[in-house]
Amino acid sequence: MHYLVNWKSLFKDLFIKIVAILSCIYIALSVLELIKSDYNFDEAFKHIEMFHIPIIIGIIIVASFFCALVIAFVSKISAITITDKEVLGRNYFGIKKALPFIEITKAYHQDDRGFESIVLYGGSFLNSIYFPVFLEEIEAVIEKLRQENITIED
Repeated sequence: MHYLVNWKSLFKDLFIKIVAILSCIYIALSVLELIKSDYNFDEAFKHIEMFHIPIIIGIIIVASFFCALVIAFVSKISAITITDKEVLGRNYFGIKKALPFIEITKAYHQDDRGFESIVLYGGSFLNSIYFPVFLEEIEAVIEKLRQENITIED
């Protein structure tokens, strides 16, 4: 059975995370600039006019939108196929792998830089399959792995 990535849910999750990250960076840099100017608001922000603030917010939102969209579309290659004997998917570097169920020594969740995935570890780093938790039928995947006596650790 072939399981596709639900890129819309992934896009929504990434968009929110990227907006939060970029906003925090902008706020932190603004606070540092304020501290650097000995808390003199006029001196710290003399180069910023009031009409720049909505432009900056717009740039953060647009940049987050496009970054999340590109990542979500690229993640579509992370779809997996489960047959009677193996799991077909991609390793950490995006190379296609076929991993027989008997070679899977453990399965666990991984949150790598905000990108949640499930790792089917096949004895080495290169012989593992990574797939996002944003599969369209993730419950069916987890159930199929349970039927093969593979439990996903947290």
